[in-house]
Amino acid sequence: MDKIKFNLNGIIIEMEQDLVSKAIETGEVKIESDKLIVKSEDNIIYTKAEFETYNKNLKDAEYKSGKTAGEEMAFKAMKNESGYEIEGYKDAKTFVSAFKTKVIEDAKIAPDKKIQDLTSDNDKLRTNYET
Repeated sequence: MDKIKFNLNGIIIEMEQDLVSKAIETGEVKIESDKLIVKSEDNIIYTKAEFETYNKNLKDAEYKSGKTAGEEMAFKAMKNESGYEIEGYKDAKTFVSAFKTKVIEDAKIAPDKKIQDLTSDNDKLRTNYET
């Protein structure tokens, strides 16, 4: 069957000739999507459902991108404020783990030793208080 091409601002629409004839007779164009061929180099045509899905996916991608960038900036600021050169601070768990390790290393005190010292000091204070 012969097709007729319409160019609407750079959007090429191909329709079967009998559909064009019916449209001219009735003054109305009703086209099933499977009978319509739309071609355009600069424009994309979506159904309403496709556009809503596209829009939702775009918003989700933008949100995730912004969230990741914000987290990375926050961890970089915490790294700068702490004064420690901590690598691998892309997430909270990694940053906190690296920060704890760095603080303990810089304190040059084993955590168990510090607990023993505090327990000993506590016992001394109790003894002095009781007497």
